[in-house]
Parts: sequence; structure tokens; C-alpha cells
Amino acid sequence: MKKTLLTSGRLSKEFKTFMDKEFPEIKCVRAESPQEIKDLLPTANYVGGFNFLNGYEIDHIEWIHSFGAGVDSFMQISIPENCLLSKTTGKMGIRMGEYCLTYILEDLKQVDKIHTNQQKKVWDQLKQSSLRHQEVYFLGTGYVGTEIAKILKPLSKKLIGINSRGNENAIFDQSIAIDSINPDSITAGSIIINSLPLTDKTEKLVNKDFLQHLKNCLFINVGRGGTVDHEALLVAIDQGHIRKAVLDVFEEEPLNKESSLWIHPKCFITPHLAGITDIFDVTESFKMAFEQLNHADKSNQFIQKKRQY
Repeated sequence: MKKTLLTSGRLSKEFKTFMDKEFPEIKCVRAESPQEIKDLLPTANYVGGFNFLNGYEIDHIEWIHSFGAGVDSFMQISIPENCLLSKTTGKMGIRMGEYCLTYILEDLKQVDKIHTNQQKKVWDQLKQSSLRHQEVYFLGTGYVGTEIAKILKPLSKKLIGINSRGNENAIFDQSIAIDSINPDSITAGSIIINSLPLTDKTEKLVNKDFLQHLKNCLFINVGRGGTVDHEALLVAIDQGHIRKAVLDVFEEEPLNKESSLWIHPKCFITPHLAGITDIFDVTESFKMAFEQLNHADKSNQFIQKKRQY
């Protein structure tokens, strides 16, 4: 019997066009309103989209394909035990690498100060630091962290990967388990890139205890906002532990206009744009997930729900 996939929200129109052409064996239906979701969901076997399932009965759903690389919003709902959950990767990791490289060079080359001097007609040959002298620490060495590392590898002195088990990854010069990381050992002036998913273990992992040991580091967060204690981060900036924070993700989005992060001179805020999902990411990842759907090895696109990523 033909399976039915329900899609809704951003990219759903393009996704339905793709499904109708590439997967005619699956009936793809698109909901444009909460009422249509309510009416169509009971007939669906599969779901594809960003999370639009809050408050709905989904015990009958066999497979959810997330349009995002992060699946923490799906982890917050009651997913049936036998329901598979896959994610989107595509080329967003490359775009996130370009994002990180942009703001690393902006910092090392003092672009903001040079531009200010230009406006004041000041000729001041400010110090130009080089990425080839920098150690870069990665909180998270999964798909996103690895893709960012590939871009930085030829330009950096050393890449240190930090993950849940200390698993080695060839792209990193060194791998460390999160539980054994000693913040005191992080070289002064280093770059720290956070690409961690939000799980019970990573929530507020970047906190006062972690930050107070750092010395003049550049901190970039392209993972999840909930992995960072932003109040502690602001204190760490003021105390010189962090020289600048580049933040693309937050616990609540859009970021509250009353947040102190907006106006802190050493915070650079971007509106979750480092790796915006496009339709090519979704369709490429869906194809791979579909190929893995009926195979024992689902390591590439499917989530291990107990690990929450």
C-alpha cells in the first residue's frame, strides 16, 4: 500500500514538488494551516519538515525527516518508540565553515577597528594576527564540526576536537573527551567553536566553570543556544576570559530585544543564518535517508534517540 508523507512550513512547497517527481511511490500531501495539519496527520505514515508536530497525536507515525540538522525540537515531543528520526545535512556545514572563517579573520585582522579608523581618517597599522599561529578548539566533532574543520585545516596551527567519548577523527590533530577536558589547558588566545547539539548532557555545558578558566579566547557558537549560559558568557567577556563572542544561535529566537547580548560591544549577533537550510540540503539528505530506511546501517542520516543526536 502506498505510504503517505505529510509536509508543512518553510520549504514544504518545493519539497512536495521534489517528492512528486522523484518519489511517486510515496503520496506527498502538504498542509498550509494548523487545521490542515490536524486533518491530514492521521492519514500520514511519514512526516517531513521543521517541527510542526507539537500538540498532535503521532503514535502512528513511522518516520520523521527533519529539515534541520538539529533535532532538539523533535526530542521535546513524545516520539513513538518505533518511529525513526532522520536529519538534514547537505552542504550547510560548508556554509557554516565559511561563516566561522569570516568572523575569525574579522577578529584576527581587526577589521572593525580598521573601518572605524577609516571613518576617522586615522592611519594606524594595527597588528595583524595570523590563523596559522592559532589553535582552534571544536566543541562537537560531528557533521557540522567536521565540515568547519575541513575549511580551517589548511590555515590553522592545530585543530583540537572535543566530543562525548574522545573519539578520534582524522581531520583533527587531537581528540579529547568532554568529561576529561581541562579548560585550564586551553591555550590563551585560542579560538573555540561550539557546534554541539542540545541534549541533556550538553545543556549549559559552556558555563561559568568552563569559561572562567579561559584566557582571551574568541568564542563562536553555531550549535545550539541552550548549550551556553549567556549570563556567564557576558561575565567572562567582561573579565577578559573571552575577547569576543560571535553568536548565531539562542535559546529563544528571535533573540529578545531586551537581551544584553544585543548591545555588548564585544558580542557579534547574527540571526541564525550561518547554515540556513535550503531545498537542496533537504532533498539530498532525504534521498540518503530513504536509501538507508530499510537497511541495518542508518549511521549517516538517522538519529540515535537515546543519545538525542
